[in-house]
Amino acid sequence: MLFRSLRDRTGTIFKRAFRRSEINDMEYFKAVIFYVHQNPVEGGIVSSMKKWEYSSYKILLSNSPTYIAREETLDLFGGLKNFNAYHSYKSGLN
Repeated sequence: MLFRSLRDRTGTIFKRAFRRSEINDMEYFKAVIFYVHQNPVEGGIVSSMKKWEYSSYKILLSNSPTYIAREETLDLFGGLKNFNAYHSYKSGLN
């Protein structure tokens, strides 16, 4: 801490690590879900959402056991087909 303050550095010690926004709209919630899935692609870590092993995206597409509310999440998009279509459209793959 002293090192950072002496060198006029900032970081999570002095600032919040992220911004918080209340989600009070289903369209915004869907956009946030897409953002979380697309973030590793935007960050240049992987070339496709399907390639990020830590993503809920692959779990939502599978039938593997999970603690994620899969059916509820897919229902927000109108089902699996619409979930895929939304992600494809937003990522420019359509």
